Amino acid sequence: MWGKQFKKAYEYLNLAIQYDPSPSANQYFVHAENFSRGFTTGKIPSDSGYDPAIDSYHKALELNKEEPGTLNSISAVYVNLQELLLLSGKYDEAIRSGEDYLSLDAEQIPDRTPARKLITRFSTVVALSLANNPRYEHELARLREEIASSDAMRYRWDFDMLEVYLEKRSPSITKDQRKIIMTLINKIKALFIR
Repeated sequence: MWGKQFKKAYEYLNLAIQYDPSPSANQYFVHAENFSRGFTTGKIPSDSGYDPAIDSYHKALELNKEEPGTLNSISAVYVNLQELLLLSGKYDEAIRSGEDYLSLDAEQIPDRTPARKLITRFSTVVALSLANNPRYEHELARLREEIASSDAMRYRWDFDMLEVYLEKRSPSITKDQRKIIMTLINKIKALFIR
């Protein structure tokens, strides 16, 4: 059961988007963030599906393409969207989302940080692994190099949802996949200073 206050806030966000004659990219971003926060705080059960948040993130990016610069935190949209696509088993979309984000230049993504790039590369490698994509080995090597050459950085990222997903995933992941992914998670956690 959703927390009462959380559910009420989410319903208000739905109404704001529904009745605004032209909702902004930022409204869709807040809508998706609120929904995503519900998963991480346990106020929305993860088995209820991530599609409402995914759709809102996509809409925020679409509106930002129509009017570049209108989205306040485009990096957060890409990083969070990619994670939800991955958790939904939409590996090809997660790969594309990560590649799109990393291909944009600094003017298009003024809020991109080394930590967000690292999380995006990591999520791309996980999606490549789970999709049995032939590019996996190459991208894994690139990620390992990036981790090895990175300095500590201030950033918060929670891997709990991914770890739970990997535990419950059907078909289950191989022991080698689990070992590699968990090793990468631990190395990234070691780089992030909270």
